[in-house]
Amino acid sequence: MTPIPDNLLFVKRRAGNIIAPIQPIKDGENYSYYSRRSGAGRSLPGYPSVYFLLVDLLGFEHWGQDEKVAWTVPIEFKGERFLISHRKMGLGLFCSEEQEGMAKEIVDLIKKGVRASEPYFEWRAEQAIEASKLNVSNHCNDLYGRYLYHLECYDSAVIDAKTSKANIEPIQDNSLDNLNSLFSSAFLSNQNADIISWNAIAAVEAFYSWTEHLFIHLAILGSTVANGRAVADLVGQEWNVKFKKVLNLSDQDNKKFYDQLVELRREVRNFVAHGAFGKNGQAFQFHSGAGAVPVHQQPTSGKTKFSVGDSLVMDDAKAVALTRAFVDHLWSGSLAPARIYLEESSLPTILTYGLDGTYTNAMADSSSMTDFVTHLVYISDQAANMDW
Repeated sequence: MTPIPDNLLFVKRRAGNIIAPIQPIKDGENYSYYSRRSGAGRSLPGYPSVYFLLVDLLGFEHWGQDEKVAWTVPIEFKGERFLISHRKMGLGLFCSEEQEGMAKEIVDLIKKGVRASEPYFEWRAEQAIEASKLNVSNHCNDLYGRYLYHLECYDSAVIDAKTSKANIEPIQDNSLDNLNSLFSSAFLSNQNADIISWNAIAAVEAFYSWTEHLFIHLAILGSTVANGRAVADLVGQEWNVKFKKVLNLSDQDNKKFYDQLVELRREVRNFVAHGAFGKNGQAFQFHSGAGAVPVHQQPTSGKTKFSVGDSLVMDDAKAVALTRAFVDHLWSGSLAPARIYLEESSLPTILTYGLDGTYTNAMADSSSMTDFVTHLVYISDQAANMDW
């Protein structure tokens, strides 16, 4: 590990002074017989913060992996011994029942030490990003599930609207009852149209949310981002930049979908997500000889621009159909193996595998990816169960 820089040595001194009553044990004796998890230990900070404070920053000795145990730090406090251990059931402070009062004091000191060590944690995070020994959390399955849910709601709303329309009986005369029935039918028709539109917008929003996350992982699997810094930079880019990082626009089908999806995003997503002034951006109206004229906000990256007249409006059915067609296109080509990794396993993407060619080999075909995912899932399960 890179030595701590001089400008952070004061953090080490400050944290050490704060938790000074807590001392490391260096006699090498194994105190693993402590198996009682203290109540106070349940309020310890997260295990990474505790480990980085005690082991990385302050140099406390620790024991490595054991059955159902990831690591253990033996400590001494007021002449008595305790264990801080990350086990299968989580991080805990282990001691006898008589030591419970002191356990609370230990937890309070560690909390203060963690707060004082924040600059060091930030530096460690920067070092990890530059070293590219990173896993990137994969939420593709959940995000895709949200998209599918809104698609199902949209489909149901369309079916309900068609059923309601088919059940409308023709008006025979202008009696009051028939007119009331006509108005009720018109109200129901408008309500159904609103529900269809709401679900279409929700599905489109979910589609962009999912694909924006998906493109990051596809770039890693395709080895088009080389390190953690590049991934972090890509995360901050716009949706269209992420698309181009994964799909080559020299391919006519890719270019066609790109143009249509960027246009759809322009038509609806920015306006709906930022103020809901309407899919058409009609935030204002002004009075003229022609009557009330809508003023449309133009989606530019610089100074806000306005225009009058007609503008594009999202066609709900076409928008939903476009997202569905793109999903079919995305998984029909060379990226098909990635679907096995990202949606069927929910494994994180591992940057080192993108750098050393492992992902390139796995992406060769679906069979190679299936074998690779099976292997990774086994390793992941072993780690989760702490079966070392």
